[in-house]
Amino acid sequence: RLTPPLSGCRRRGDRAPRSAKLARFSLLVPRPSPPTPQRQHQPEATDPGSLKAGQRIYINGAVLQADRRVGLQLVNEASFLLESHVLQVDQATTPLRRLYCAAQVLLMSPGAPHDPETTWRRPLQDIRRAAIGTALEQCLADVAGELEAGHVYEALRGLRRLFPLEADLLSSAGAKATAGT
Repeated sequence: RLTPPLSGCRRRGDRAPRSAKLARFSLLVPRPSPPTPQRQHQPEATDPGSLKAGQRIYINGAVLQADRRVGLQLVNEASFLLESHVLQVDQATTPLRRLYCAAQVLLMSPGAPHDPETTWRRPLQDIRRAAIGTALEQCLADVAGELEAGHVYEALRGLRRLFPLEADLLSSAGAKATAGT
């Protein structure tokens, strides 16, 4: 039962502001504890982070551009790629970067038909054959496993980590070729 406050008498037609009524009600009546959420049917939320004004994100093949700073949280399973992780075709100047471009197409257009043999398997096999005995060998095996399992984002992350190592190998190979002539 709600009891009126003892102080602050009001005339019959006066009304307390809505917020005061809610506050008074919440003080007198204990709130029931919220039910525990059922986690078994709820998908894991993915947090791509926040976007600054003008930044783009690719989600399931659609391009979204932020007009102001905005935070995003994907509640269902979706493929996304931040604009900062997109490699343009003209930037794909090395074998690993070309493979990265091919794999990012898989992520950016998930509904389009792709032949895995020509898209990424054959180029990856060629790179792996050239990388035998180098530090790239095990990392490329991990990338191949991620692509086979359909985990394209993880494969892209692994390929991005290999870019500096590939640059070092290519520069040392170029130095050896120059010294040999």
